[in-house]
Amino acid sequence: MLLVPTPVQAVLSSSSVPLSEHIDYAIVAEPHPPMYLLHKWWARKPHNVVRHYIEHYTAPDDLVLDPFHGSGPTVLESIRLGRRAIGFDLDPLLCLWRE
Repeated sequence: MLLVPTPVQAVLSSSSVPLSEHIDYAIVAEPHPPMYLLHKWWARKPHNVVRHYIEHYTAPDDLVLDPFHGSGPTVLESIRLGRRAIGFDLDPLLCLWRE
């Protein structure tokens, strides 16, 4: 029988971080700086938590994709960490103000 890995398994197995080194501890959310408070967003993610995940699971110049970027912390934190980033959303206004 041929076993084909799921997309998640393929990503995890090709990750530069060994599975034994995944984040298994709590990260305390910090208050948002002003650049994240330009508009109200119902599901705003803590920028420092997003930053920690990007820093841990990617290397400089990696490409980070956020297909539901909302208020944009993934794209902004990726760029601040020296990663390339692509973000889009169904709401065209959210895409427009991040350009």
